[in-house]
Amino acid sequence: MGISLKWMSKVASFGGIGVASGIAGLQQARSSIPNPPEEPTYLDLAIWIVSFGDPLALLAAVVAAIGTGLSLYQVLAQSPYTSDQGESDRAHQNASFGTLDQRNTERSAHIIEAIKRDKHEQVLADLIAGKADQKLLQRYERALNLERFDGHELSKRQAGEIALVADVAEESGDPVGRRIAELIDAGAIVEAAKLKAEQAAKSLGYERRRTAREFKDAGYLALPFNPSEAVKYFMKAADLDPEDVWSRIEQSRILSLHGELDRSENLLQQASKVALQEYDQMGLANERGQLAMLQGQHGQAKQLFAVGLRLAEKRLEDRPSNDACQQDLAISYSKIATACLGLGDLDNAELLFRSCVEIDRSLFEKHSRIGELARPLSVGLMMIGDVQLQRAILLYQSKDESAAKKRQGKRENR
Repeated sequence: MGISLKWMSKVASFGGIGVASGIAGLQQARSSIPNPPEEPTYLDLAIWIVSFGDPLALLAAVVAAIGTGLSLYQVLAQSPYTSDQGESDRAHQNASFGTLDQRNTERSAHIIEAIKRDKHEQVLADLIAGKADQKLLQRYERALNLERFDGHELSKRQAGEIALVADVAEESGDPVGRRIAELIDAGAIVEAAKLKAEQAAKSLGYERRRTAREFKDAGYLALPFNPSEAVKYFMKAADLDPEDVWSRIEQSRILSLHGELDRSENLLQQASKVALQEYDQMGLANERGQLAMLQGQHGQAKQLFAVGLRLAEKRLEDRPSNDACQQDLAISYSKIATACLGLGDLDNAELLFRSCVEIDRSLFEKHSRIGELARPLSVGLMMIGDVQLQRAILLYQSKDESAAKKRQGKRENR
């Protein structure tokens, strides 16, 4: 069994104390005994102790005995730090470092996802603004002519997402990818989503997060045209990636539209446990606020929207020139304003709608009055008008009630 440096230092320290104490005690004891015998016996030692002739010498002898005993114990006793303990400590250290490496890897993955999302948002904004190659713009224009499941037109964002999926699928060089692009170009979006999901199912044995992303893309493709089919793909994505916040949010939205509010709330609670990024937390707060609005809980909705607003403001502080962050802030203002309307707080509702309009007007003018940016601006202006109309109606009703009371009083006085 090897001797550690720590063990050696203890032996040396106690041994040194013991030897020094022994020598000092021996010399003191000898000098204190008058006419000491040449070869003292144990009887001589006992007589000297009992006589208590020199207390200091006796104390020195006791210290010497204790020091010598400790030294012998350190040399003969088992090492306090064994090789088994050393192995256990090394195993504990390796486990700690492994956990730290895993956390760093997960954090890096979240950062990479955030960067990819920001790049995707920028590409999408450029496409909507007409800043893309001709083929991608043609795909975008075709998608704009598609009709949703409810008979309404696609939003420009939805059309842009569809065009980007087709573009990426075609550039993959994979025969299945090219077939997906062909189906999208032909307007068979649900069939393209199904093929994409089938392709993702074949790769279940590979990297789970990538497969989950494929299922989520299939869900977004099918969502405007067949929400029931889309929710299946989002469920697959969430099962494969426990940290996927948005697949749960999309499931929650679909379920809430079908009146399944309890299941919707449960999904949002699950998502809240894994929402680590500010963007995810912001979207989750807004979605929970929207669910509260559906339940008529306007006060709770306002509080949740306020959380989303704080996160939107923080994101804009970090990215002051980012158009998407400014749009997120405008949306947050609009959501809180809507909650204020439900609470009858018309003054704050109008102030918040005006803050929203200010941002939308700035973006509209910044991008040369692009039509896509005109819609939120026009909606904001309409909401301000709606608030003023409600205020006028309340004022008229108040005056009418006052006039009615006066007429009633006059009749009673007659």
